[in-house]
Amino acid sequence: MAGVLLALRPPNNAQNASQSAVVFERLCAESFVYYSTLMMLFDPSLDVLYRTNPTIDLDRYFSDFADGGTVMPGMLTAAQPVLHASYKFFLLVADVTRLARIPHPFNEVEVGKWEHIHADLLRWEGALHDDPSAMLYILAMRILLLKVDPTASILESTEQMHCLLQHGLRIMSVLDLRSYFLVYLLWPLAVFGSVAVEHSDRRVVGEQVSVLTQTRHGQPLRVKKLMEVIWSANDGGQEDGSTVILRQLRMLLEGTQYTLSIGRDELMSTESE
Repeated sequence: MAGVLLALRPPNNAQNASQSAVVFERLCAESFVYYSTLMMLFDPSLDVLYRTNPTIDLDRYFSDFADGGTVMPGMLTAAQPVLHASYKFFLLVADVTRLARIPHPFNEVEVGKWEHIHADLLRWEGALHDDPSAMLYILAMRILLLKVDPTASILESTEQMHCLLQHGLRIMSVLDLRSYFLVYLLWPLAVFGSVAVEHSDRRVVGEQVSVLTQTRHGQPLRVKKLMEVIWSANDGGQEDGSTVILRQLRMLLEGTQYTLSIGRDELMSTESE
């Protein structure tokens, strides 16, 4: 609905409208992009960005930040109070999520798309490497791309996923997640949790999510329950780590089909909060 409303009305002209009106409008656009990106990770049917983005023309809401209407990497956080980065960075997050959901071996077109998105991600990583919160997103996106990496074996992919997880956990150890906008870091936390196999790693992710549930229920509580469902379904077996990691990732990305069928009551109980 938010995407439809944004598509139906033109943005305020920054030169004629009040500053408060322009800021409020931009906050609405940023919030739509963020929550759309977050929700589509948990349920592919909630990919509203894919359905509405061409109609919304998000450039209209951010065109005053740079020459020619182009928002470049490394834009000041103050200019993006919700996203802390260019909205185009979050459109990349959505593209990575969609690509990681493809269940079959890539065809030639899909390989080309993977290569393009991977190159784009490396460009963003070079621009935002000094921003710890952005790096959490970048590490999580790299994990998702490894799931469908057409050049790597399963063992190579999962070993790299583990290394990226450890990098992310080190960053989280020095961050105060509560200092960011509401549930800003839930997306990378959910991805990290889905590749955490060791109990020590799961504990770190769980503790960070619990910190967010203390200040806001809703989505943080849903992620907490989701991690519990995924971990409990992959605990105590004799399977190798690679198998567990990939199954947990599938449970996260395929949403309703897996996670809700395993723990529907637990997950749905958070919807009313």
